[in-house]
Amino acid sequence: MKPLFATALFAGTLTLSACSTSNPFEPAYANDPAFSGNYAAEFCTNRGHSYEARQQADGSVTGVCKFGNGGEEDAFVYFRKNATGGSL
Repeated sequence: MKPLFATALFAGTLTLSACSTSNPFEPAYANDPAFSGNYAAEFCTNRGHSYEARQQADGSVTGVCKFGNGGEEDAFVYFRKNATGGSL
């Protein structure tokens, strides 16, 4: 009976681990508590830029990374181009 229980427990653990909700396209440190919340905003501000959240007419909110030279870019676009080597 014990081997059957151990086998069932092992199979259950494998099944649950397959149900992970992690996104394979997120960087590894996206789940790090040091990057709590919006990791694109953290990436932007950690590089000396400012971050601004803007509410759109439809009610959605987009984040913008603002550069010292007056330029700006969507924060997630900036993050993807610079943190991932542009591969996402």
